[in-house]
Amino acid sequence: MNAARVIAKFLKDLFSSIRFGIVLLLIIAVIAIVGTVVEQGKLPQYYDKLYGAEAAEWILKLSINKIYGSLWMVVPTVLLVINLIYATLLKIPSIVRSTAVPKKFHINPKFSESVSVGNRYDAIIQSSGILKSHHYKIYKLADGSLFAHKGVLSRFGMVVVHLSILIILLGGLIGALYSYKNFVNFVTIDAGYSKKIPEINTVMKLDRFWIDYWPDGSYKQYNTMISFIKNGKVVYKQLLNHDNKLDYGGFRFFHEYHEKSYDRVKSVVLLLYDKRTQKVVGNSITAEWNRWTKIGPYSVKVVDFVPDFYFDKVSGRITTKSIEYNNPAVRIQVKGAPNSFDWEFIKYPGDSINEFKGDMAVVAYSINPIYFVNFRYAYNPGANLIWFGSIIMIIGFMLSFYLYYRRIHIDVDSDAERLILSGNSYKHKDSFTREFERISKEIKDCLREET
Repeated sequence: MNAARVIAKFLKDLFSSIRFGIVLLLIIAVIAIVGTVVEQGKLPQYYDKLYGAEAAEWILKLSINKIYGSLWMVVPTVLLVINLIYATLLKIPSIVRSTAVPKKFHINPKFSESVSVGNRYDAIIQSSGILKSHHYKIYKLADGSLFAHKGVLSRFGMVVVHLSILIILLGGLIGALYSYKNFVNFVTIDAGYSKKIPEINTVMKLDRFWIDYWPDGSYKQYNTMISFIKNGKVVYKQLLNHDNKLDYGGFRFFHEYHEKSYDRVKSVVLLLYDKRTQKVVGNSITAEWNRWTKIGPYSVKVVDFVPDFYFDKVSGRITTKSIEYNNPAVRIQVKGAPNSFDWEFIKYPGDSINEFKGDMAVVAYSINPIYFVNFRYAYNPGANLIWFGSIIMIIGFMLSFYLYYRRIHIDVDSDAERLILSGNSYKHKDSFTREFERISKEIKDCLREET
């Protein structure tokens, strides 16, 4: 029995200790730093390549690769929640008592003042009106004295802050245990195509993707028009770029990255060039990928593309040196010309392999690339709680630092014919001193006028 009491007292002292709460906060901070340094949710091969086989093995064994949902984070978070709840519950009764209306008149020697009066009733009425003008709430006590106070909510500011921390911790805990992030199987959508998102049973379509540039040609931002389709109907549509976030079906969608296709293009702008006059004939035409298109006396079709043209002399093959558009070239199949195929270089219009032998040549002027856009989508059921807790925390701090709990007592000593004022403030006593002096002066001036 004695052992049980000792354990109970130890736990009571531990969970009501501010120092214990600070230690838990430091532990959580360290764990969060580790989770930031070590990328979360990656495949084992990633850690093996980055840290080595032995370190990667320990990272996986200790669940450091998913630390936010592991016991490393859950245990100190739960202990901190218990600490906050217990410490707050212990504090609330004393706060309630400090704001309760007293049963009788009390004098605070530090803040007290007396004024000569005549009629007790008139003095009390006049004082009551002055206190109301300073936004005090007035109570008449059983002994006939007045009690006034204001800023009661400020006494509960820290309780509100503690509550907000609890809400934020709860939101973080729920997010760590039940959040979903698609890190590996990203949704890769070709512009103009769609893909089903199984988690929300909805088809996601990339209607259009384009890039904005500044006047000097430098990159400004990407723009993605997204549609969500259910049962064949568009149920939601939104533009996603640097300024807009996309939320749908409880998930938040992120534009992870975008890149140009390295094996095909959407279309090519072609020109017909007369070698004899060295002039362009007619208007340009846009040839879609792998579709026959008429230009002058020819029919053409774009059948191949390399982003960085390279001719391997050993194998005799045409390939690409990289996936970057350093020297893009398209292969054009031509009907009605001496040459059936022609490689055209986009950056050098007119330069080609298998030069046309006839009088007319087809020249590739520009290309319209296909973009592959990669999205990441995530679901965090605790996110709204974290936001709500943050708002509550701001309110709690405002109550604590911008409101002041102040008390004033007023009574009349009938024998001495004097009105006695007494007050107190829990914070900002210098400010209260000035207010108390103003109230005392107003009461004195008012009572002098009456007499």
